[in-house]
Amino acid sequence: MKVDRVVLNFGEVSRQILKGAGTEALLLEIANRVADQSGLACKVDPYEGRKRLNVSVSVEPGSDDYYRNLHTNALASALY
Repeated sequence: MKVDRVVLNFGEVSRQILKGAGTEALLLEIANRVADQSGLACKVDPYEGRKRLNVSVSVEPGSDDYYRNLHTNALASALY
């Protein structure tokens, strides 16, 4: 059986995969692991972009951990 053409519905791909509950759980798991491994008091903040879910890991500006991260790059080091 020959398939001439496959058409992908990008709206459904975005809704079901890129914005799905499983993707959100995986992103939060990775972000929490990075926050824990950094040794800093981090805030994990999930948010929904236009096409996919995103998660940011940040340190409160002005805190001691913020300045420690500036000098040691603890958050960047925790990604590896």
